[in-house]
Amino acid sequence: MQSGSFHCKLCLCLCELAEIENNVHYKDLAIKLIDSSIENFCKNKIFITDTLDESSHFHPYCYTIEGLFYHSYKLKNDKYKQIIKDALNSIFKFQQGDGGIPTSVHNDGKLKVLYQRCDIQAQTLRLYLLTKDKNNTLNIAADRLLTRLLEFQNFKEKYKGGFFFGTDEDGTFKRHTNF
Repeated sequence: MQSGSFHCKLCLCLCELAEIENNVHYKDLAIKLIDSSIENFCKNKIFITDTLDESSHFHPYCYTIEGLFYHSYKLKNDKYKQIIKDALNSIFKFQQGDGGIPTSVHNDGKLKVLYQRCDIQAQTLRLYLLTKDKNNTLNIAADRLLTRLLEFQNFKEKYKGGFFFGTDEDGTFKRHTNF
């Protein structure tokens, strides 16, 4: 319904299409998409995913980082390395006492939706593991996040091993299982 930094995830497709078609045009489109997202949606090292209220919902926010990371990895281009690191560190600034990451925040840093979902926990942890380096100071935060993610795991019901979705934006706990 709106443009946002989360469209950076399309860089996965554009990078692959450039290779499949042997056409640099798609690679150039990926760069333009990233640069536009950074210019238009990155404020104070946080990507805005909802332009109506300038908030960041961490599920599509992680799409932004995934697209930036994949582009950087695929094209062996470190141009966006610091932006990726800053964007991920910004998520961890909102880590809650139980180790989890909330659903979303406003641009002013105030929590918009305090509830937690397994997909956001898993995306954040995966991005941390993909981007960490020897000097990373987030090891303890990532350990706490892993512990929190495992609390979502389903050991009793039909789809054992999956992860319960968690709490939706309206405060209801969703028991459907994600893998």
